[in-house]
Amino acid sequence: MKKLTLILLVLCAFTIKAQQNLVLNGSFELNTVSQCHISMFPNDWNATVDYITSFGSQAALTNDSCITCSDFPNYFWGGGAQEGHWFGVVASKAFFSPVGNGWNRSMFSFHLSDTLNNLTNYKLSFYIKKPTEYPTETNQCFNVKNNTIKIGVSSSVTSYGTIIYQSPLGGLDWTQHSVVFNITNTAEYITVQTAIGDTNDYVVFIDNFVLVETTEQATVSVTVNNIPHTSNCINNACIDPLDGTGTYSNFYDCAASCSATATNEIQANPKKYLLKIVDILGRESKPTATGLLFYIYNDGTVEKRIIIE
Repeated sequence: MKKLTLILLVLCAFTIKAQQNLVLNGSFELNTVSQCHISMFPNDWNATVDYITSFGSQAALTNDSCITCSDFPNYFWGGGAQEGHWFGVVASKAFFSPVGNGWNRSMFSFHLSDTLNNLTNYKLSFYIKKPTEYPTETNQCFNVKNNTIKIGVSSSVTSYGTIIYQSPLGGLDWTQHSVVFNITNTAEYITVQTAIGDTNDYVVFIDNFVLVETTEQATVSVTVNNIPHTSNCINNACIDPLDGTGTYSNFYDCAASCSATATNEIQANPKKYLLKIVDILGRESKPTATGLLFYIYNDGTVEKRIIIE
């Protein structure tokens, strides 16, 4: 009887190991954020969030208890994480260029506990949700549009790699999506980027990324393409040449340069005037608001200002 029990324990141990989540911080819990909501450019994100490297534009973290709308102190915008206490907020926006000339988007890579190989099938699952609507819209409580995400595999921490799945739009509640895939070479990261762009206010919530080895039949088989994500500043817009030859290795540096160029042009143009001020999610804001604000002018240029109390 003791021998049988030992055999069963060994079998259980192998089963548990086979189902181990390879994503090291798939629920965004490993971070040093001290406030309930924060939107960060890559440099700040990478110094704050463990095992997730940002290399696109801004991305945000929100806690279960976060209250972002001062007009409704008892209203919780995110509605709670799907797993744990934190969830990701990713977006596509056109802050640094006129609509149609180039757009920025959240992009990051999840670090894995083991290298993916061509001898194993893998199953990735995750949850997405559309942004919760506010009871009433105000300048500080603006309903953003829905979005989708693209999932990729990569062997470079700052390259999107090769797509394996594109989600539908987020639903009213947390909805799980999954894909079973294999690769013909190797990869070390699962990557995420927002799919809808070229306009403002497209946002989606994401949480609970789980990657396990599986015996299920793969529905997707890809060869990982690891062309680095780079950008060039062209006519005050950040454009990825898609061949790794861009001047800037991340969107943040390109956007800062394009913004500086645009600011110099504004100063030389006496006819420019302010169209609107928006916050990190593209919502119209007042100049008295704190945090990161974008001043959008009639000539298509943008000034980035950080207001600290």
